[in-house]
Amino acid sequence: MKEKKWIRILVTLTLVLILSGCVGRDTSGAPTGFIWDVLGRPMEQLIFWFAGIFGNTVGSYGLGIIAVTILVRIAITPLNINMMKTNTIQQERMAYIRPQMQAITEEMRQAKTFEEQARLRQEQAALQKAAGIQFVSASGCLPLFIQMPIFSALYFATISSTEILNDTFLGVSLATPSWLFCILSSAFYLIQGYISQIGMTEEQKQMNKAVLFTTPLINLIFGLSLPAGAALYWTVSGIFSCLTSLYISLVLKPKIKEDIKKDMEENPIHLPKRKDVTTSVHTKQVTTASIQKVRRNAGKQQKR
Repeated sequence: MKEKKWIRILVTLTLVLILSGCVGRDTSGAPTGFIWDVLGRPMEQLIFWFAGIFGNTVGSYGLGIIAVTILVRIAITPLNINMMKTNTIQQERMAYIRPQMQAITEEMRQAKTFEEQARLRQEQAALQKAAGIQFVSASGCLPLFIQMPIFSALYFATISSTEILNDTFLGVSLATPSWLFCILSSAFYLIQGYISQIGMTEEQKQMNKAVLFTTPLINLIFGLSLPAGAALYWTVSGIFSCLTSLYISLVLKPKIKEDIKKDMEENPIHLPKRKDVTTSVHTKQVTTASIQKVRRNAGKQQKR
């Protein structure tokens, strides 16, 4: 699970860095280019539409950004919940076979031959398969792929639209970085990380410790280098993430644990039969040593 989180973070950073240089400006200073026409302009018009609903007054473009963010988060929340549900199921199933996995891992550390290590890895894979654990799933990346074009559109609209940049929200200019929104967005994502750890074992918490602080740190670094509109988007998204994690941790996760416990009692995992790898390897080594001893004795007899 930890690896999947790091992959999402790296993909997000890569796409932002690649796309950030794709919007230019004409002689009048207006944004231009293919990326702007495809992503930035439609999002700008949507924010303008919401700003009109709010009266096109001071702060209306900030409210427009919030409205668009809420719509996006509502749309992708079912996908995020499904992804978190899948991850939780995998974690709970892994917890049931952790003692056996740890025993095999310890044997792998003591293994002295490639053959022994290969067979132990096969045992690990068979054990995970018997428990119904699948780590590779395309659905886990689906929310990211849906969010990236929308985030890119919001990003280009908030940093390129003259009307949005000239607006203020809660006394904060949307044209310059805002410490307020940066701190708020980072704080909400940090809170979300702690909420997601509810019900985790100490081992699971340690595994997720690095990721816990990575997202807030990225928000802070990027927010301080971008106009406040982008940090405003992250702040609202962070609030939604906290609410989603609360639902997962307090409502969905206990139910999943109970369902898995019941399923394991009714359908216990039939562990694959362990292979005595050490014995076979030891026998092979003894046989080889015996052959070499016989050859040495034969050589001595020939010399005589």
